[in-house]
This record gives sequence, structure tokens and C-alpha cells, in this order.
Amino acid sequence: MGVVRAYLERGESNVALLNWEHLAADTMSSFTSSYVKWAAPNARQLGVRFAETVANLSDAGMNLSNLVLIGHSLGAHIFGITGNNLRLSGILLPSIIGLDPAAVGFENKPAVLRLNSESASLVTVVHTDPSKYGCRAAIGTIDFWPNFRHLGPVRQPGFVYYRFMQPPS
Repeated sequence: MGVVRAYLERGESNVALLNWEHLAADTMSSFTSSYVKWAAPNARQLGVRFAETVANLSDAGMNLSNLVLIGHSLGAHIFGITGNNLRLSGILLPSIIGLDPAAVGFENKPAVLRLNSESASLVTVVHTDPSKYGCRAAIGTIDFWPNFRHLGPVRQPGFVYYRFMQPPS
């Protein structure tokens, strides 16, 4: 929520949050099964539906010239698909920011089915986990890999490293 707070504190911003929790998971499945069966396919559908919503808002008079869509993991691809669908209908979004776009289910898909450099006029991508869950490829018009060198982690100076998942002893 820090990003939302930052935009609101800047002023002159409207913020809308897209909660797709009920489409992202089957509560009866494991994380991996739920991701493959529910989250990734539903992300694609949600991107198409959200594009329809943005087009309707534009038709109703909303000025899209300052619209910035920010999505994390699957959310980055939802907004990429939104931008791709809008572009096909003649609307080019000004900016999409993808925070660690998901790799599984998207990395080897055609560009129209994921976030890519043509999803908006400016597509900024921040890759924080390209060695595991995040997309490794440069898919934006600008891509950043903070603290990664040759897809291996680089420790941030002054940061204390903790292993959160210990193997069973």
C-alpha cells in the first residue's frame, strides 16, 4: 500500500485498486495447483475485462493521458493484457509499471498475452526475483534489475540477510 499512499500524498491523483482475490485462488488447492489452474488463466481474462472497463471510462469522458497502471507479479501481466487489448482497439495507454512480473505461465507466451514493451507508450519493469518466480527477460521499454548481477543475487550494502525458509533438519 506504500505506492498508493505515495500517489495520494502527491495530490492530484485518483487511485483505484483492482482486487481479484476471488479469481486468483481456489482455496481447496495447493499454491502451485491454484496458480496454474486458476490465477494465471483468470489473470488473462481479467486483463481483457479491465480493458473493456478502461475503454468505457474513456468513452464516458475520462482523460487517459495521465493514467498509470501498476501491477505486481500476475498483476503486471493483467495490466499488460489490458494495454494490449486497448492498443488493438486504438487506445494506447501512457504508462504501465510492472513490478516483478511473474514468469510461470507467461514468460514463453506470445507478447499479446503478457506484459511487453508495446503494452503502453512507456512500460517500466522492475525485476527483483528473476532467478526464481520473476520474469528473466527484458520485456519493458525500460527494465531494471536491482541487486542482481548475471541473474544471481547481490547483497544490498547494510542489509541483513535472513533465510526465511529453512530446510527440515
